[in-house]
Amino acid sequence: MNFTPKLLLIGLALSVGLMTFKAPAADASVVIYNGHGAAAGFSARADFQLLNGGSLLHIDLVNTSTNPMPGWEQVLNSVNFKLPTAIIGGNADLAGSEVCVDDGAGNWTSSGFSGNLNSQYSFSNIGVNNHKSDSAIMSNVDLDLVAELKNSVTSLTHFKLNRFDGAKERSRGGIDFGLVNGNQAFGQAEFVQSRLSFDLQLAAPLANLDFLSRGSYAEFGNSYAFVGGTMVPEPGSMMVWGVILGGCLMTRRRTAA
Repeated sequence: MNFTPKLLLIGLALSVGLMTFKAPAADASVVIYNGHGAAAGFSARADFQLLNGGSLLHIDLVNTSTNPMPGWEQVLNSVNFKLPTAIIGGNADLAGSEVCVDDGAGNWTSSGFSGNLNSQYSFSNIGVNNHKSDSAIMSNVDLDLVAELKNSVTSLTHFKLNRFDGAKERSRGGIDFGLVNGNQAFGQAEFVQSRLSFDLQLAAPLANLDFLSRGSYAEFGNSYAFVGGTMVPEPGSMMVWGVILGGCLMTRRRTAA
């Protein structure tokens, strides 16, 4: 058989592609939450990463919304997903962000808060009661999926949730210390602008982040809007498709010549 440059290019492209999809190395992934329709302008980004042999789930969460709503609706209150195991503890950090407050003129200014947010944030393995929020704006998610995605990190701190510092309280805790973007400031409560990180200790280690394929959603306001997430393709997979496409184009040009 005569192995022409055309056949060699096609074979190389297919081989690399098959190698890539053999077993995705999903120990890090990005999920983008972009609202549409009535939720247009609400957006967020969550970077998920497995650490310590899969026993620690690290999440970087950012409120990237451009919605001009000046009130509590813009606050990123929780992110929700479904793990094959339970969250048993963890830590909530500012990740270099500042806690801010309205200066009275519609601008955010630093409140001087420092330290972690373990007394202001909670985690849950039973959801945050969002499945009863049938009046919420829905984008790329529905109540059936909301009811299924019961693992959460949230700025709510009521007694049914697990505060990161281990304390229990009877009050709901509100959405203060939730994530806000750079839009017009509001209220006199303290909020985080605009990035947080979480380290979640897991009951059993995970080999990958396949659980994200089941879905994830971000909650804005107090059940005001639920925005479903979309996983961003890994850079490695995108590079392979580039190689395959480039090989096909080169082959086509050679054939045409």
